[in-house]
Amino acid sequence: MMRRLLLILFISVGYFTTLTAGTECHREMSCEEERVERRPIKSEYTAEWGWTRYKSTYLSPLPYSGHGIALAGRWSKVFNHFDGKANMAFDARITLAETLNPAKTAAMDGATVDLGWGLAWHPHISSNWDFTLGGRIGIYAGALYLTRNSNNPVTAIAAPGLDITASTAYSFHIGRLPISISDHISIPSLSIFFCPQFGETYYEIYLGNRKGLVHCGWWGNAAAADNHLQAKLHFGRRAMLLGWHLEYRSWNANHISTSIRQSSLTIGLEF
Repeated sequence: MMRRLLLILFISVGYFTTLTAGTECHREMSCEEERVERRPIKSEYTAEWGWTRYKSTYLSPLPYSGHGIALAGRWSKVFNHFDGKANMAFDARITLAETLNPAKTAAMDGATVDLGWGLAWHPHISSNWDFTLGGRIGIYAGALYLTRNSNNPVTAIAAPGLDITASTAYSFHIGRLPISISDHISIPSLSIFFCPQFGETYYEIYLGNRKGLVHCGWWGNAAAADNHLQAKLHFGRRAMLLGWHLEYRSWNANHISTSIRQSSLTIGLEF
């Protein structure tokens, strides 16, 4: 029994010693050099709740407003090239919302998914200020479902494209607590998106009427913006995230207009 306890104690001490050693910078290299050498993956997980507004003239000329929730994740690391002055990141977000028309007599439910991979230039200009500028390849997809419409009840959304991304952050301390305030913006700039003809049913598309379904999107017919303002409270290797997320998406083609607006409070953790 005593031997087992000593063995467990020895393994535990060795384990925590390894963890402690991993948190310290090597004497022969700076913390920045070690960060670039190891290239750790930074993970962020957030939950959102807020206001949502849908409008799809394929389903109804009226706007629908309500509330929605979202779960999101972002995984980033230093890029292998450019001397550590570039970051790459993969992000994913799923959103569910339930909305009502102005008279509250009909409901429109929505579900969307946003997936993307991006690369950004990170120059390390100042110890307090942080800037990035880059691009993102992503796909935005989902559906809007009008529960009282039996003929064309669904607006399908599919829009892969390229985004321009930028961010800025400022770090400071309140007492001994490190805090950083950041603002991340993504502007979809070039895409292709799906849009049927006005009044065209999906059954007609199934039968072979597929003319004019795919369109090239740009700022003129697919205006969009995604902005996330966030405060990060650091507790060692982990951090608590509090923020506000604003998203706007729109697509206009074949005399059909579809738009999604969301404004949400966010809370999450960083590892």
